[in-house]
Amino acid sequence: MPEKNAMNELLLEIAKDLKEIKSQISKGFDQIDQRFNQIEKQFNQIETRTTRLESDMYQYKFEVRE
Repeated sequence: MPEKNAMNELLLEIAKDLKEIKSQISKGFDQIDQRFNQIEKQFNQIETRTTRLESDMYQYKFEVRE
């Protein structure tokens, strides 16, 4: 049954390839997740700075009126 052995070897190769593809996809998603977290941190920093600037502007306007 050489055909059966050849088929089994082919299936093993396909399984290895699929496992490698799955690994690469998983790494890609991990990189996307890390990048998303970086962007989220940057957004939060910008939001904090914007809030501070708004507060400073309000305080300045209040001081100018006095």
